[in-house]
Amino acid sequence: MIRRLATNPAVLVLVAVVLLCVVGTVWGLQTNLSNQGGMSWTGEPSEEVLWQMRMMQISGTLTPITTFVGVAALLGLLVIASASRHRSDRPRPEEST
Repeated sequence: MIRRLATNPAVLVLVAVVLLCVVGTVWGLQTNLSNQGGMSWTGEPSEEVLWQMRMMQISGTLTPITTFVGVAALLGLLVIASASRHRSDRPRPEEST
């Protein structure tokens, strides 16, 4: 069954999506947690401060989206794996005696 799944292009795409979503979620959480103290500056904000603010905004938006897409892709993998089982692999109902 694993060999059949490994040759299915949809499964390979979904695995890549899940891995990218895990990386995106971890990056977003790490960025949000490392900047919990907030930012303060006097006068006009520097380009570095503006860049950090942009990254915090992107990471705050990216985290829930990547989590949702990753879970959906994982569910898609489970559906494909379940649908690609042979009939002989499926459990048979017990005969009542």
